[in-house]
Amino acid sequence: LVGLLAETSQAGPGMPGGVNTGPRAVAPADMPVSGAVTDENGNGLAGVSVVLKGSAKGATTDLNGRYKIDVPGAGSTLIFSFIGYLSQEVVVGNRSQVNLTLLVDNKVLNEVIVVGYGTQNKRDITGSVASVKSRDILAVPVSSSEQILQGRVAGLQVTQASSAPGGGISIRVRGSNSINAGNEPLYVVDGFPIYSDNNAAPSGVGERSGGNALSSINPNDIESVEVLKDASATAIYGARGANGVVLITTKRGKSGQNRISINSYVGVQQVRSRYNLMNNTQLAALANSYGQSLTPAVTPYPTVPTTNTDWQNEVFGTGVVQDHAISFTGGNESTNYLVSGDYYDEKGTVVGSGFKRMSVRFNLDKTFSQRFKFGTSLTVSRTDRDVRDIIGTTLTSRPFSPVRDANGNYFLEGATSIGGQSSRIDNPVAVGNLKTDKTVVTRALGNIFGEFKFAEGLVGKVLLGADVAYSTGRGYSPRTILEGLDENSIANLSSVENLSWLNENTLTYTRKIGSRHNLTALLGNSFQQQSVLNYAIRRSGFPTDATSYYIVTAGANDRNYSPSGSFDFAIQSFFGRFNYSLDDKYLFTFTARSDGSSKFGEGRKYGFFPSGAFAWRLGDEAFIKKSGVFSDLKFRTSYGITGNQEIPPYRSLAILQADRGQVIGGEQATGFV
Repeated sequence: LVGLLAETSQAGPGMPGGVNTGPRAVAPADMPVSGAVTDENGNGLAGVSVVLKGSAKGATTDLNGRYKIDVPGAGSTLIFSFIGYLSQEVVVGNRSQVNLTLLVDNKVLNEVIVVGYGTQNKRDITGSVASVKSRDILAVPVSSSEQILQGRVAGLQVTQASSAPGGGISIRVRGSNSINAGNEPLYVVDGFPIYSDNNAAPSGVGERSGGNALSSINPNDIESVEVLKDASATAIYGARGANGVVLITTKRGKSGQNRISINSYVGVQQVRSRYNLMNNTQLAALANSYGQSLTPAVTPYPTVPTTNTDWQNEVFGTGVVQDHAISFTGGNESTNYLVSGDYYDEKGTVVGSGFKRMSVRFNLDKTFSQRFKFGTSLTVSRTDRDVRDIIGTTLTSRPFSPVRDANGNYFLEGATSIGGQSSRIDNPVAVGNLKTDKTVVTRALGNIFGEFKFAEGLVGKVLLGADVAYSTGRGYSPRTILEGLDENSIANLSSVENLSWLNENTLTYTRKIGSRHNLTALLGNSFQQQSVLNYAIRRSGFPTDATSYYIVTAGANDRNYSPSGSFDFAIQSFFGRFNYSLDDKYLFTFTARSDGSSKFGEGRKYGFFPSGAFAWRLGDEAFIKKSGVFSDLKFRTSYGITGNQEIPPYRSLAILQADRGQVIGGEQATGFV
């Protein structure tokens, strides 16, 4: 955050509109405030967040519950927050010591948590499930929904596979599980399973991984994100649960007054730290200390060229990020709706990089009778991603080289040598401004469902969904950069057509027997199929740069760098879950799923994945309550088996691939290997 201090000039006597020559007002010094935060039993709470309202200034209580913070004045307000306790705001006033007792938030235990194919109260969960709600999601401006989880879920590692705007996000739930199959978790968006390997989108140049497959989802639309971590919680997803499961639930309309919500922000971003690189004098001294000259030649040290380019200054700039979202919600006893729109625009800190997203969402719930309910979830989005892979070039470019030559054109340098090591280094500023490396994804993700109540406690649900994505990669390297200069420009177009559809059918039975027994039983089956078609063309030898990639056939030479292809795969599943609680203190969960995946070989296509879990709510036992030590305490244990089907299709088969590496009769021939 950048703080700005403004001085107001007032006109003095006889100085209309002039400058105040009197003494300037001095801002009052911050005053220290300290204190202790305790629970209802007077015990100090460690790790309580103490934040000055309206600022980023904050402190955390120590092991004894004590804290210290500086505030600007008596009107300052401190916000005390801690997981499992009610947040409180306190006006400091003239006090130098503020002590506070936090009260337990009993609502936390009664929160409804989304689990696979259903919901449960948080107090009744037997597996390892973490939840992030919309209030936490809106507190952080992010471009993609996975970034919301960073630092909020224990055992979850969130890393950015690419620092480019809209780049891939990699998540590891309790570490990696495979060396030759997928390690990303399964994402389930409003009941639709999606595997995001960050490579589903094509690249503009065909030499880097694709963008983030989940960046098309507007974070403002998300109601909650649940992470299923242990085998008991993930076994309901069987062959796709080994790497954890992330459940994303979007917001829905609520009955009552119609509401319009607007969320908008604009921010700036900069590179936080840079490498300390040698300038022209230092680099010349280093080269001559080896007794070897530079190529192209440089006058021996200490006389060096006057050119001293700081390439990091030229490439890194101030990025601007903005997000504008609007939603309309409302409804009555029978119909609830949500309509939202979002525009996200991020200009990267690297010259030429950027990411844009435009999306609309429509969620509808319609109750036709006491027995039948209908609903739909649909989002349509378009993302536009520009990438510049020039960091390595920036760090290795010579300070002797100017950005532009004497004629104002971008400077292009031939082979360079330091200590006998020759290399060709392109002008990173030219690459950033002149090269095209764009990925555009148009996507529709949605489902419709119907629920029918057959009898008291017995509900059936049928869901049909589809995920349709069309991705294009567009690349062009003109002859004004080294890559294009060698081959009279290079252009390429690539495309991926992705269609995935889903059918799920579930039957849920819930019953309470007397005052001590509660049970819930779930039975279901699922079928999902995905078809992918990709193709690409790359040409070089263009007579002019005016056509760019729009007329790729104008190139004289076929580069043939990425053959076209397609694949299909399907997964068929049968699953069940049984939950039983005794006295709301002894909780049992049993889950089983059978998955059949076309990715595996004959006789090995099906796998069976069972799990069991037990939890004991010790906090509800009389001897625990009497002790006064714990506000809430639960013991749980679980065991389960999960699988990983994230391998490429057709690995169990001998497949043919086109090859143009042979010459027959003096001409290049196409064959199959």
